[in-house]
Amino acid sequence: MKVTWDSLLERIREEPLEHLGGFSPSLLIAYFNGYEHALIFHHDANIAGDFGLSDFRKWFATTAYSGPQGWARYCLLITKSEEQALDLFFEFWKIAKSGDWTNDSPKQPSRDQRRRSVLETVNSDVMREKPALYFGNDEWLRGIWAMWNGYIKAEQDIGIEGSLDQEVFVGFQNWLRQRYAFAQEANFGKLFDFLALDVSKKALEAFYDHLELFLEGAPHDANTKRFQTFLDEALASALEKKLEREGDS
Repeated sequence: MKVTWDSLLERIREEPLEHLGGFSPSLLIAYFNGYEHALIFHHDANIAGDFGLSDFRKWFATTAYSGPQGWARYCLLITKSEEQALDLFFEFWKIAKSGDWTNDSPKQPSRDQRRRSVLETVNSDVMREKPALYFGNDEWLRGIWAMWNGYIKAEQDIGIEGSLDQEVFVGFQNWLRQRYAFAQEANFGKLFDFLALDVSKKALEAFYDHLELFLEGAPHDANTKRFQTFLDEALASALEKKLEREGDS
């Protein structure tokens, strides 16, 4: 199957929730980060076509808005909803494609992308400590989901089956559905944002606490290490105070 930027964007436009897990145009960046990551990891190839997302970014900066917020946030700024913002992106894409464009600087895969799968990238110290390098100042968990899902969609497109990345992605989601029965239809990005009251740092901590537990083969109802440490310290403190009271009496 030959994948092109236009064909990929068309199927995202038709089913944004299936691919992005939401409607924010910012998730497109994370999704294609994961998609290209898989192509490089498995095939050392790029998405076909002479106009890609990096080209769109350059076109947008020279044509519409060149500020540091970028095209995704601009689309969100001038519309009333994420759905409208995503629709606006596709309108901008159509306009950009209709003009003359020459891609003089094809994207080269980085050494890091060649070496790591998406699971290794997600579990890396850089992703854990500096998620803003990948996803900006917010949408960290939804960004991780979109990137990971994009990686798996690329694997499916090029015929890779049963990879560890796919198994963990699907298995982790099913494990979370058992753990949080009230959130059956939510992807893990939305789930951890909900559990953390939309505080990105806390959502990121909770994600890694749960992923670590899952990768260790723990049952879905097991306590995370962070919570177990808190529980142990609380019990130890209560016991210490009890012994002090008994010693004073």
